[in-house]
Amino acid sequence: IVELLGDFDCRDIKTLLPKDIILIYGDHDIEQPSDTDEIHDNVSVRIINDAGHFSFAEQSDQFLEMTLEFLSD
Repeated sequence: IVELLGDFDCRDIKTLLPKDIILIYGDHDIEQPSDTDEIHDNVSVRIINDAGHFSFAEQSDQFLEMTLEFLSD
């Protein structure tokens, strides 16, 4: 699948995203885009240590903490 999506460019979807958005990745996630700021100007990126693509399940306490912090701002 990674090979099939290798050239996928999602920068043109930025007009469809909410004004503020949080992107949470695991530090071992191979799916995280390298140019996140090109996707959205107001993106807030958070990295969870010791987690892969399913960081919400692998490190649920950290994920919840980051999400609640973002929502309270």
